[in-house]
Amino acid sequence: MTPGREDPAAIASLNLDRHRNGACILCFDGDYNRDGRRDRAAVGVYQTRAGKQGRFLLIVTETSADRWQKTFLRAEPGDPGFSLLSLEPAGRLGWWSCMECDNWTELVWADTAYVLKPHPGGYEDTGSPPDTVTH
Repeated sequence: MTPGREDPAAIASLNLDRHRNGACILCFDGDYNRDGRRDRAAVGVYQTRAGKQGRFLLIVTETSADRWQKTFLRAEPGDPGFSLLSLEPAGRLGWWSCMECDNWTELVWADTAYVLKPHPGGYEDTGSPPDTVTH
């Protein structure tokens, strides 16, 4: 472990807009709508200039080399709290809002748009655990 990284406040010193070795921090890359172009899913928190806060789930699609277009954005206003992005072995994306409960939302492609599908009551075991990115 890098010195100082055991302190959760250390993440505040990172520039989360930058990439390391082509990978985004707090993101997963894949082709989530199966259109042959790279998509990037990211979770995070926001604060408006007026001081309102919340958390978000964002999907962008690469339109050309290093050019991205927003294809989905869900903002949840309120206390930012916990936010986790999971990528299951089958390539499904999950958005979790609670560390202590098992409620999560799956992001699915429904022919022409992304849809959030709630999964109250727990993670459906697929045989192996998902990869996760938390905020």
